[in-house]
Amino acid sequence: MTIEQKFTVHQVRKEHRVRQATSEFKDFAIIWWTALASDGNIACSWEEFKVAMRYRFVPSSYHRDLRKKLMHLEQRDKSVQDYSGELQKGLMRYSVVEGPEDSICQFFQS
Repeated sequence: MTIEQKFTVHQVRKEHRVRQATSEFKDFAIIWWTALASDGNIACSWEEFKVAMRYRFVPSSYHRDLRKKLMHLEQRDKSVQDYSGELQKGLMRYSVVEGPEDSICQFFQS
């Protein structure tokens, strides 16, 4: 999300985004990208690039862990604003769209 925002702010055209993003790679990421390039498997579009990055660098347990975290999220000593923000952030990351009633139920549950 951060890189997408930077591209928008700096008006980086879609055809330059992959090159721009990979110019910041370090360590294993640059090794991975160089190997893809030498094999001729470089992503053609920004969307294909994001899919390749997720496939390589996001563990398969990511969504399961996000769901578990959301299911066990409790307000405890957090302010309503902090708890709500954490809940909304988790829902966005997990790609859940909920209505107002769902939010109310989550608040009452914790």
